Amino acid sequence: MKTADKPKTIAGRRIGTSLVHEGVITEEQFEKALKTYQSEPASVRRRLSTIILEDFDVDRHEVMKVVTRLYAFREVLQDEKPTEELVQRIDKMLDDLPDEISEDLIFRKSIPLKADNDQILIATADPTDPQISKLANELPV
Repeated sequence: MKTADKPKTIAGRRIGTSLVHEGVITEEQFEKALKTYQSEPASVRRRLSTIILEDFDVDRHEVMKVVTRLYAFREVLQDEKPTEELVQRIDKMLDDLPDEISEDLIFRKSIPLKADNDQILIATADPTDPQISKLANELPV
């Protein structure tokens, strides 16, 4: 595999290897996902985790559980329903943000979950999305 065809960081390969180790995907699915990654033009290349989710009918929740453990993210609202108070607080935080930022957060299935002092906790469906960090940096603290 040429350097340009490898996932940009070892993160993609590490996620794939962890998914195989945890039994979420098979070694064969991982190898096919790598081949798909390598065959896609760099300008429109999807992340390896996206290929695994979109092309192999893998349970998104199981993938994200592995990702959260791998990167030491914290899983929030695992199986519980958010309270009405939490929903109202999230609505207010989204309303207080510039429209462009709140729309982008929603598009990326991300929400500000909690704001304290100079920190904002963001809940997201895909913590590996590099745009989340960029959006977080745009948030007023």
